[in-house]
Formats: sequence, structure tokens, C-alpha cells
Amino acid sequence: FIFFLPLVDSVSACTIFTVTDGRSLYFCGNEDNSEAFQWRIWSDPSTENRYGRAFLGFRITNNLDVPMAGINDQGLAIDLSAVPYAPINNKTERETFEGAIFTKWLADCATVDEVREQLSTYNVIDLEKNPNQIHVADKTGNAMVIGVDSDGELNTTDISGDYLVSTNFNLNNKDQLEYELHHSGRYNTTATGLETLLRNSDLSVEGCRDILEEIALNP
Repeated sequence: FIFFLPLVDSVSACTIFTVTDGRSLYFCGNEDNSEAFQWRIWSDPSTENRYGRAFLGFRITNNLDVPMAGINDQGLAIDLSAVPYAPINNKTERETFEGAIFTKWLADCATVDEVREQLSTYNVIDLEKNPNQIHVADKTGNAMVIGVDSDGELNTTDISGDYLVSTNFNLNNKDQLEYELHHSGRYNTTATGLETLLRNSDLSVEGCRDILEEIALNP
């Protein structure tokens, strides 16, 4: 299981994918964001009740780091991509989680299914304050993208087949989905590239890197 995140500086235009051929599994992404960000990698060690995890993110002050992606010692990997704003229907019976909830999932969860179980536990207000969708994958090859659907509910798009791609349109919003699937160059280029690697039995670090370099806005 490889967590592969080449860094590219440009406008916000991230692409993330999970892909497997049954033998190898790759979780890959371009962090296409502002060149003003001070990108860095840091880690939090495991404790009795929390998994160890490493983060990729940027520093906005001398002592404040903003995580954008991460992986834990159980093989759960998570990355974010910006999407258009969508209001969330918060539930009074749920606890409200302040901050980036994916950092809690990396501390507490080992699998995609464990993350899915937590979706009904919290109001995730950060996805409304900072509109993102969350791409999650585990070492078994299971993957999903979490986002706000057109009804204001947290929903998931699950991996179907050998790969799952997310970019900067909301996979869970049916009002956007059909148009974007036909018009998103980065999404379609990524999907075509992955299908070619799989068809040719050529899935590799180098092949995934070539796709990321092709779709990067400022390679």
C-alpha cells in the first residue's frame, strides 16, 4: 500500500485516486494549491487509544499547521479536494465536531467501514465552512468519497471496479454530477490513464506518477 503525494504549486485544482489491480494498491494525489503555502509533513505518534498518523499540510503561522491529507499506521489514507459550497443539514441529536474531522478518523479508524460508521455520529460543520469532499481508502482496496449531496446530507460515492477518482466537483451532488463527468478534463484524463494501466497490466508507481504529471496544472 503506497501513499503517494507529489506536490505541485498552482491554483486550487486537486486530483486524487485509489486504484488496485488485485496485487498492488495505490492512493495518489496532486496537491495543486497556492504557491504561497509552506508545505510540510509531520507525524503524531500512536498512543494506547489512538493510531499513529502522518500528515501533509501547510503552515499558516509559526505554530499552526493545517492538515490536507494523511495516513495512519493501519493503512487508512485520506485526502481532501475543494468543491463548490453546499449547506449541510445539521442534526440536533448529533454532536458537532469542530475542525478537520478526518484527523479524528485517522486517529480512531483502521478501515473505510469504520469511518462510514462515524458519519452518522457528528455534524461535520467544517465541510460547510471549508467546502471539501473527503477521499478515504484503506489497505484492503476499499475506498469512498464523502461529500454533501444535493439534499444537504452527508453521503458517499463508493469505489466500483478497480479505481475511484475525485477532483474538484462534488461526486455526491446529483445536480452537478452528470455534467461534470462529461466535461471535467482532469477527471476523464485520470480515469482513461488508469484504465490503460489496468488493461495493460502495467499498474506501478511510475504509471501513477505519469498520470499525475499529465494532469498537474503547473508540472
